[in-house]
Amino acid sequence: MLTAVWFKRDLRLDDHEALWAAAQRGPVLPFYVLEPALWAQGDLDRQHADFIAASLAELDRALRARGSALRLLRGDACEALAALHRETAFTHLESHEETGNNWTFKRDQAVGRWCRRQGVRWTEHRQFGVTRGLKNRNRFSAGWEAHMRAPARSAPAQLPGPRTAPVAWEAEFAQLPVTAFHPAVTHRAPSPAAGESAAQARLEAFFNRDGEDYHRRMSAPATAFQSGSRLSAHLAFGTLSLRRLVQRTRAAGEDPAQGAILSPRARSAFEARLHWHCHFIQKLESEPALEFQSFNRALDQLRPTAPQDRIDAWLRGQTGWPFVDAAMRALQHWGWINFRMRAMLVSVATYPLWLDWRSLNHPLARQFLDYEPGIHLSQLQMQAGVTGINALRLYNPLLQGERLDPQGTFIRRWVPELAPLRSDEIHQPWRLAARRLAQAGVRLRAPGPEPVNGGKASAYPRPLVDFTQAAREARARMGEAQRTEASRRESRRVLLEHGSRKNWGQNPRPKMQTAPQAGPSQGELF
Repeated sequence: MLTAVWFKRDLRLDDHEALWAAAQRGPVLPFYVLEPALWAQGDLDRQHADFIAASLAELDRALRARGSALRLLRGDACEALAALHRETAFTHLESHEETGNNWTFKRDQAVGRWCRRQGVRWTEHRQFGVTRGLKNRNRFSAGWEAHMRAPARSAPAQLPGPRTAPVAWEAEFAQLPVTAFHPAVTHRAPSPAAGESAAQARLEAFFNRDGEDYHRRMSAPATAFQSGSRLSAHLAFGTLSLRRLVQRTRAAGEDPAQGAILSPRARSAFEARLHWHCHFIQKLESEPALEFQSFNRALDQLRPTAPQDRIDAWLRGQTGWPFVDAAMRALQHWGWINFRMRAMLVSVATYPLWLDWRSLNHPLARQFLDYEPGIHLSQLQMQAGVTGINALRLYNPLLQGERLDPQGTFIRRWVPELAPLRSDEIHQPWRLAARRLAQAGVRLRAPGPEPVNGGKASAYPRPLVDFTQAAREARARMGEAQRTEASRRESRRVLLEHGSRKNWGQNPRPKMQTAPQAGPSQGELF
């Protein structure tokens, strides 16, 4: 009996329940569907294509070493499955559950209908600690814990199945209709090493070399690159099992040989963020409409317009606030930045610039190599203040820069137009006298976006708006909108459906949050 195994965002052999279950039945037929329509949705970038292609190439080699091979299917998933079924009549299909964008949700529904018509039994296994069909959070943590405690199953040493000719994975993905996320990005660092072996190597580096000061060094962008685990992309595309990572984190607390570098506080902070990873994905799993609608429906039209010049200036790292622009440019280069900078970028866009969160969705998703739809959409809305259950998070970029980059080192690295300025000048260059600017050789221009010439701007813009005044106006608008009866009613609904529970499974009616909910996104975590 031949069982088909559909690889999606789970590109590994270790702790792959779908593959393990298929192997218990007999020969396996692993396959991946390259879907151009998925890549045309607008939330994926060339960096994602490169990462996935490299991961698939390694996965294919690993499968061939076990006696099988990874089959490449192209086009519409249902049509591709139908063609495969005509060629090799499989009776069972195994895969992991996926919580992706609306397009993948509809595609999976179509695949389910196809399987029922063909008499193919499709079994979906948990990928994370996310519960399919969960309507509230009363038992979420219990389910998460049960999944993380369950044995992690490795692929058998032998996986017999049909053999096919090797696939040129990189060449196949190079034909996808995706480009760099924004025309202003003229250079980007090569994607980090992809695949399961790279994930394992990065895990070991974090536990045995880089993670010692994890809990203290994750806020400042200059130190976060070194002290974070940088495993988020591997979790997003499944080259590393979250369960395996949780179990390794706990083992490090019991056996120093498993992670001698991590202190108890670092381990505790890291494991807490692994839990929040699934907490946010569960929101989209429970309410797929969150891709298009605000958690609090009464706030859905809070920001009705999105001026293109402001969006362009923000995306190009030309807001006129140096620390914000440095963060945006660093993100564009590396495809990653820490949580506090992600939160600040969204806060600046949605409060003083008053941009609707939906106008930021795809542009930011394309920048994050570790793009995970559930985390991305939940955090985007939370930072924009439209959940109705979280306190407003209005980041002051001037104070953030002075606190996290007091010497201006990070700004000089990414905003070279301001490099000649002293540390006490670089955070607010528009306050300097014309004579001082001329002495330093720094040019300021009118606010707004300017085409980047060869990757370097000729002059730095003045701020798009006066931050203090714009922030005051935004806070007043938010307060007025939140005080309406419709907003309060929606907030109560959101809290019951999506709010965290302090006593998991014992408190079905949690209290309204009066302070920001704990738990940063995948970005701070990694």
